[in-house]
Amino acid sequence: MAINEFPASSYVQKTLKSGRLDAFAMTKEEFLMKNTNKKAALAAMMCMAMAVPFGANAENEIRVITAGTLNLRADASTESEILGKYGWGTEVEVLGVNGSWAYVSVGGQTGYMYTQYLGSEGSTSTTRYVNTNTRGLNLRSEPNGTILGSYPRGTAVTVLSEANGWSKVKVNGQTGYMSSLWLSSYIPTTPSTPSKPSSSIGTAVVNNPSDTQVLFLRKEPSTSSEALGYYRNGKTVTLLAKLDGWYKVKVDGQTGYMMAKYLKVTDEVTSGTATVYNPNGNSYVNFRSAASLNASVLSRVPVGTQIPVLSKGTDWTKTQIDGVTGYISTWFLKF
Repeated sequence: MAINEFPASSYVQKTLKSGRLDAFAMTKEEFLMKNTNKKAALAAMMCMAMAVPFGANAENEIRVITAGTLNLRADASTESEILGKYGWGTEVEVLGVNGSWAYVSVGGQTGYMYTQYLGSEGSTSTTRYVNTNTRGLNLRSEPNGTILGSYPRGTAVTVLSEANGWSKVKVNGQTGYMSSLWLSSYIPTTPSTPSKPSSSIGTAVVNNPSDTQVLFLRKEPSTSSEALGYYRNGKTVTLLAKLDGWYKVKVDGQTGYMMAKYLKVTDEVTSGTATVYNPNGNSYVNFRSAASLNASVLSRVPVGTQIPVLSKGTDWTKTQIDGVTGYISTWFLKF
């Protein structure tokens, strides 16, 4: 029977919870029948009769959110005001359960959440990876508590729940707490080395397959990570680092990650050398003062000459020859 089709009103719920029925000199059933239509009253009474608690005592149980994002509502209704949104793994205190709704306390607020998305600790366990810069990540007995151990970058841990910036985890047979800030959903691919945040390895433009598509800037290099923004074709971004299939970029004052296959690199800072060659069969190529066919020719460089690469672009490469800085067409170089 679909007993939630006719939920009791907020007024009815609050009066029942407060225990103020004596002031009305009537029973719960009489109060419900007086303040709601028959169908609503029957549904509300069935909810009370059929309420299934989480355990032997549903009150004051700690549960964790098993959905991606779960709304906290002012009343037990999907039409009720949303007081907040809480993510997967967030701990909530269940104050009471009635039917498909739980009255909970979370984030300093009280309200209602769907019981079907509240699980016991461990039912939402997932794997995360230590993603610190150069030092290990401490496992603590409680948030900011005694250090139980330290784990290096790349260590896999099982997250049991998350709350207030801390993750309750299990690792190497130990259970404790780690800072959520340094746990990522992806495996770090390369050791982290200190670098200047502003250092650039080049620039690129957004290059989606279609002009109607957009490219997301994400918080982490994962398609399931939070989107910080989205950009259309032609938008220029600054490249900060290259990862496996991703670029760390800076755009419009924000730093995040974009999928490499949808970026067209226009200028890339590299190190090393390149060899001059001419696919047209000529014995030299032009060394120009600027990255343009209209720029003046500084000299002619013989085929087979090795040159230092200062930065590599799609069409032009910046180099230095005999102490002079200039450009050679990228198409006439072998890297």
